[in-house]
Amino acid sequence: MQFCANDPDILLAAAKFVENDCDAVDINLGCPQGIAKKGNYGSYLLEKKDLIVSMVRKLKAELNVPVTCKIRLLPTEAQTLDLALAIQEAGASLLTVHGRCKEHNKHRVGSANYDMIKKIKAALRIPVICNGGISTYADVERAMEITGCDGVMSSESILEYPALFDPSKIYDMDDIMLEYIDLYEKYPGEADLKCLRSHMFKFLYTGLSKHTDIRDTLNKAKGYEPIKDIAI
Repeated sequence: MQFCANDPDILLAAAKFVENDCDAVDINLGCPQGIAKKGNYGSYLLEKKDLIVSMVRKLKAELNVPVTCKIRLLPTEAQTLDLALAIQEAGASLLTVHGRCKEHNKHRVGSANYDMIKKIKAALRIPVICNGGISTYADVERAMEITGCDGVMSSESILEYPALFDPSKIYDMDDIMLEYIDLYEKYPGEADLKCLRSHMFKFLYTGLSKHTDIRDTLNKAKGYEPIKDIAI
């Protein structure tokens, strides 16, 4: 279970609600969005090492499950390694590293810095997960080879193609979408229409870019049945 936070006590109180229902609690120190800046969380805490350490220590001392963190790179190599080591020493059991700085967002994304992630992996004793620039299974293999990390995380790309980590075959996006529709019906209350529509836009991104009439119809659909009709 991942939380955004900037207060150790509030974070612990929230984590206590879920510690018996999850395998670990993760602190999100990687979000670069404007809402994270406004709320003072995510990657906007990266230069507040003492605060980060205090949150990790609090969870490590008082939770029954491990605490993990996800970070982005800081402006310099020395700053990034210093923070990663501090998080490890504070008690984190795992660190995920997105190979970009917080400024590398949207049109300024650029390539993920796997060389820096490799240095972090070499410096730490705890498992390190590589994140950033993962669009295909070939990217997964390349990231693992370059960084020597213990695993790979994908965020944006896996929203569009949830089978990214399965190299056994290429899945048809229509089939994935219909399976998601079936899950929406099977577990009522787990997602609202906004969530359903959002995932459909992700699954069908390539096709909707060409068929803008269907995209507009999906965008304007007010209920579940019209959305299901579009899917079928």
